[in-house]
Amino acid sequence: MDLGDICVHENTLRTLQLEELKILKVIIDICNRHNLRYCLIGGTLLGAVRHKGFIPWDDDIDIGMPRPDYEKFLQQAQKELKEPLAVKCFKFTPNYKYSFARVDTSEIQIETNSTNTKKIENLWVDIFPIDAMPNNKFLSFLHQKRLLFLRLMSKYSVFNEVVGQNKKNRPWYEKALIALGNKINPDRFMDYKKWYTKLDNAYKKYPYETADVVGNLCGVYKMHELVPKSYFEPFKTLEFEGMTVFVPNEYDKYLKHIYGDYMKLPPEDKREQHFAKIIYREDVDK
Repeated sequence: MDLGDICVHENTLRTLQLEELKILKVIIDICNRHNLRYCLIGGTLLGAVRHKGFIPWDDDIDIGMPRPDYEKFLQQAQKELKEPLAVKCFKFTPNYKYSFARVDTSEIQIETNSTNTKKIENLWVDIFPIDAMPNNKFLSFLHQKRLLFLRLMSKYSVFNEVVGQNKKNRPWYEKALIALGNKINPDRFMDYKKWYTKLDNAYKKYPYETADVVGNLCGVYKMHELVPKSYFEPFKTLEFEGMTVFVPNEYDKYLKHIYGDYMKLPPEDKREQHFAKIIYREDVDK
C-alpha cells in the first residue's frame, strides 16, 4: 500500500492513522537495516489480530522493543532521521516529559485532551522498551514495588503536563493520588529528569536476554504487562494495514492476559481516543 497515493480529508481519524503508518514504515526500515527486534504491542497488536489493522476508533500506534534493541534504535534514529521526523527521548530531548521514546513528525500537529490543559504536539508513534524482571520471585516482588514507587514519583514530577487526569474508570487510589497532586502541584518543585533517570535505570537493571519474565513496564497497565518472555519471542509476523509486521510469538496469550476477551468489542463509552483534533497540517505534497 503506497500511503503517499492515498487522499484523505483533514480533521479525520483516518488521516491520523495513515500519517502514523508513514512513521511506522520508517521505524521498521531502521529496525530491518540494523537487525533490531521490535513488535506491535497493546491496542495496536489487538487491532492487528482482530481487524488486520487499526482498531477502528484507535488513534495511535504502540511498538515494543527489547531493551538492548531499544537503546540501539535511539542511537541510530538520532543519526538517520531527518526533518520532519525526529526521535524524542527524555535523555536527549529538552522538555520531553515521557519515560519512553517517540518518533514524531513536525508536518502534523494535533491537540490532545488527556490532561487538565489541552496540549499541542507533533503527531507521533510511541516506542516502549521491553524490560526484564529478576528470575528470583522474591527479588521480583521487591523490584516491582520499587518500580511502582519510582513511577509514582516520576508522574508527580510531570503532573500537570503528562498525567491523564481526565481518564475515566480510574481506581479509587489513583483518584486519591490525583486529588493530592491537584492540591500540592508537585511538578513545581520536582526535577522530572532526575526522577525519569532513576526510573529508567531501575527499568534496565536486570538483563533482558537472561530473563524469564519481561514486559512493557512503562505501559498503562504497569506490572500487569509482565508476561513470560516466551509470549514475546521468537517474534512472528501478521498483517497490519497491508504491511507485514512483527508481533509477539504467543500474541493470543499476551492479549488475553492484558485484555481478557479481547475479541469482544467494548461498549462505545469505553472506546478511548487520545487526540481531540488536527489543528495544523503542512501540505507534504508541495
